[in-house]
Amino acid sequence: MPHKIYNPLMRCWWNIRYQAERDGVTVDPLWLKSWPDFRDWANFNGYKDNLQLCRMVSAKGFHPDNCYWKPKAKKRAKCD
Repeated sequence: MPHKIYNPLMRCWWNIRYQAERDGVTVDPLWLKSWPDFRDWANFNGYKDNLQLCRMVSAKGFHPDNCYWKPKAKKRAKCD
């Protein structure tokens, strides 16, 4: 990941790509390759800076039909 990313949505995109490499979590191929595709999905599905990306079923990975936005807690909340 670049040293500092100030855009929270782009930071989210980098983090899911990193998690895919580190933990073997699956990520939608379009999201993996393309920041604009992830950004467009996020904005269409209600992204705001105070939300975090969560998976409905953690075993299914990061895919459009398995992800949703949830308000961030003061302490990092677990999504599943």
